[in-house]
Amino acid sequence: MENRFEIGRIVRAKNISDAWYRGLNIIWNHGQIITDERGSKIREFINLMVVIEDPYTDKIPQDTTWNEERLEEYAKQLISGENVRDFEYTYG
Repeated sequence: MENRFEIGRIVRAKNISDAWYRGLNIIWNHGQIITDERGSKIREFINLMVVIEDPYTDKIPQDTTWNEERLEEYAKQLISGENVRDFEYTYG
């Protein structure tokens, strides 16, 4: 079995929604299928850098279940280190 990994990519986008869709496209088309810590098959793409010109407009992609309230809760948990939902990692 051959392990072929790409070195990485840079996504440059006008806003968060645009970056989300561009990133998903790269992951879907070039990501490696792995098994995560829960045993689920997922795709990952190592070293994807995203540059967003205007992060204050069009912040939530339309085709997702995210909303402003959920994003705020998620951000607080990641930054504070409070791990109520058992995230694999936090930044706190």
